Amino acid sequence: MTMITINSTMRKRVLSARTHNSARSQMAEGLMNALRGDRYESFRTGTEPSQVNPYATKSLSKIGMRKYITSMQ
Repeated sequence: MTMITINSTMRKRVLSARTHNSARSQMAEGLMNALRGDRYESFRTGTEPSQVNPYATKSLSKIGMRKYITSMQ
């Protein structure tokens, strides 16, 4: 019998999927990484990816969380 040990400090991964991946998923990724980055690692994707939404960037920058969006670093 093989025992598999899972490290209790491993973060769970969260994927936010939207059609264009331009605002809501970017904000969800940033907020999840900022607020629960110790327990979760958040990513985002889109079926029809588009440009980074400047409103998402501006909104997250206003609350000091822009750095938590992985593709904006």
